[in-house]
Amino acid sequence: MRMRRCRHCHRIPPAGGRRGCLGKAEVGVPLAEKLNGVHFNGKAYGNIGENGNPQWVNEVQDALGNDGMNIAVDLGGLDAKAGWGPREIFEAAARRGSGPGGWRGNAGTDWEMRQIMLKSFRNPNLADRITWYLNGSNVTSAMRGVLE
Repeated sequence: MRMRRCRHCHRIPPAGGRRGCLGKAEVGVPLAEKLNGVHFNGKAYGNIGENGNPQWVNEVQDALGNDGMNIAVDLGGLDAKAGWGPREIFEAAARRGSGPGGWRGNAGTDWEMRQIMLKSFRNPNLADRITWYLNGSNVTSAMRGVLE
């Protein structure tokens, strides 16, 4: 039996499906490598798709809407005030990502956080598919209930 490779990174996806990794490139790319996942960053993901969006936008939307795909989110590198925990960092980014212009008018990672929040309203399974990190450290327990 021939293993199917990821059509984007050409790696064989982990058992049980691909893992999409979201977050700023400086923390998201190393996390994707650690988890054998895919981070939608780089030249290939800047190509414009048939719908007029960059490929990274389409990939994020697809990953969040695909109940067969687990998501890892690293909140590291997002704007934060001293003393903020992961929940406050996420919520502030999601607020910033709601500005006019969508992904065009906002920082890409802030827009991703907004998409997580919006998609969770329509898909109650999304929260269970996300593992949260802060600079590579698992903070999922601190994020319980943030999407409910």
